[in-house]
Amino acid sequence: MTSKLDQSRQEWKTMGRGRLSPRETDDPQTFRTLLEEAVQAFPQFDVPPTETPNVSGADLVEWFDAWRQRVKTALDLFAELHLNARYLAHRGTRCPFCDSDEVEGAEVTTGNGTAMQEMSCLSCQHAWVDRYTLTAITVEPEATVTCSLCHCQTPALSAHLHQGQWIGDECWDERLQASE
Repeated sequence: MTSKLDQSRQEWKTMGRGRLSPRETDDPQTFRTLLEEAVQAFPQFDVPPTETPNVSGADLVEWFDAWRQRVKTALDLFAELHLNARYLAHRGTRCPFCDSDEVEGAEVTTGNGTAMQEMSCLSCQHAWVDRYTLTAITVEPEATVTCSLCHCQTPALSAHLHQGQWIGDECWDERLQASE
């Protein structure tokens, strides 16, 4: 019969094998921080260093269980970071779980400068959500706005937004510039 300690050792040895191995796409600093956090969270008994702790077997089991749970949480977070890194390295074209290129997405929903899309893999049946963030816009060179002073169409790239109104470059004079 295997003892709880041997089971814990076996779980520790097998935890994260394969899918959690370091790769070039992982952020080593993040992984180091996660492990340092787990080590710092190692449960401590509040006993002055000059005294010998009075610890029962049940206390030790509870102590190690709490620490093991903390390490498992850190490793789960690392696994999620690893999947994100793999997925982003392939620019969202391959499944982060099985590396298949048979991925499909549902309709994109937008709001508040973000967009989300439910994704799934046709090979392994895993599902996830892509999150997009607005980082920039591209204005077409031929885009125009109406000047609020002369009511002419003016190129959007050279127009000035002044007190909530578009002003064309032709009407943008020193008086308006000074009121900015």
